[in-house]
Amino acid sequence: MLVARVADGAMGRVYEGRHPDTRARIAIKVLHENVARDRVAVERFKREFDVAHEMSHPNILKVIEFGSDLGYLNWKDIGLNPYGNSLIVNGAFLEKNPKLVEDFVRISQKAFAACVADVAPCLKALLDSVSGLDKENQERQWERIKFLMKDEFTTTKALGWIDGERMKKDYDLVQTYLGMEKPFDVQTAFMSGMLDTTIKMDAGKARK
Repeated sequence: MLVARVADGAMGRVYEGRHPDTRARIAIKVLHENVARDRVAVERFKREFDVAHEMSHPNILKVIEFGSDLGYLNWKDIGLNPYGNSLIVNGAFLEKNPKLVEDFVRISQKAFAACVADVAPCLKALLDSVSGLDKENQERQWERIKFLMKDEFTTTKALGWIDGERMKKDYDLVQTYLGMEKPFDVQTAFMSGMLDTTIKMDAGKARK
């Protein structure tokens, strides 16, 4: 599991991660796409792995696995893309993987709820993984986000609930003033059915 990006080099990018079985802290090196397409570069990288695998010293990082597919996944590449407090999902992917999408939705709900309860570790993870961010500015931004997340639907139905009537009004507004190249039934463009209704926005955590 990827935790944070650590560094970029000429050949690839290094991430901090957690081993899926032992939960041990590990480093994961992923070759850049252009390098991964170079057979000679991949073979050289494999030789580096073979040599490092034979070494054992307290000051040398022990290598564990090597391969072209060790479970790394960029969600947007398969049509599941987090955006704000929503998930944009490719229809074909959703039809084929409904349980995976539902699990992803509910984990995202839990993550939002955890950040609402205590934002400190969430902000730390963000600041550790993205350079150039100002801590105080991000804290103010989070307060605004919490306020926007607080409405009658997120507090009574489920965190992340989408108001169908508001979606329709937004659609009608765009249709009236800009027009739709390909009009569609807005009710088919979203769903809230996969949400865990036991997870709701804690209105008490949002500033007035």
